Amino acid sequence: HTRSFEGATYHYHFPPSCLLKQIGDLDDGHSPQIGWAFDGFPVYGPKGPNGVDMKYGGDYGTCEGDYCLDQCGGVEAELSGVDSFKYRYYVVGATSDLSTTPNDPKPSTDSAAVFSTGRKSFSLNCYRGYLYSELTGGSTGTTGVTDSYTATALTGVTAKYAPEGLCGSGSVTTTAAATNGWCSTSTSSSCNSAYSGVGSTSDSSPTPSPSPSPTPSDTPTPSPTPSPTPSDSSPTPSPTPTPTA
Repeated sequence: HTRSFEGATYHYHFPPSCLLKQIGDLDDGHSPQIGWAFDGFPVYGPKGPNGVDMKYGGDYGTCEGDYCLDQCGGVEAELSGVDSFKYRYYVVGATSDLSTTPNDPKPSTDSAAVFSTGRKSFSLNCYRGYLYSELTGGSTGTTGVTDSYTATALTGVTAKYAPEGLCGSGSVTTTAAATNGWCSTSTSSSCNSAYSGVGSTSDSSPTPSPSPSPTPSDTPTPSPTPSPTPSDSSPTPSPTPTPTA
């Protein structure tokens, strides 16, 4: 949705169901990259390595596995089958069935980060890396990319996604009536491996390789910072930035 008093600021609070389905998962079931954060790290959908549901850990959720999200909504790890970064963000919870409006299913409330103020979030909550303004202001840290990193321009997604039946049902009249779900358990969710709804017959095979890294720029590579303190409001997502020469 957008906020009329902020102008053209279309953004998501849940995983972008259509975009995720249009791009397709990586070979191991990991969600595709759907954008870039302002600190230069990539943003992915709700599934991690081998298609696992990404969940918050520590003081923010119940995850106790190998890939638990921190307070910013990301994981610090080298995942060679995914990208050449040392950190990345995830937007969590089930995607919709691409037919019912409002979205059904919607992300499980258990997939959200829960803060001491009572606020819940399914997307980015803070930036783990330095922003451009901080880097140019003299802030330093460790490198945010692996030794195999090679900056490459992305093709991106520009084609309109309009499969037959998209947003064609109205069986759920309020978001409160929608089913809470995870990709792994909600078979009607378009991110479930057994999904056979809208867009399934026309989809191509899964994305064979992870998205390449961005075009090199004059800005320093992203650097993780000491654990930041999340704010009470999520940063407003913006369209994927255009790589610079």
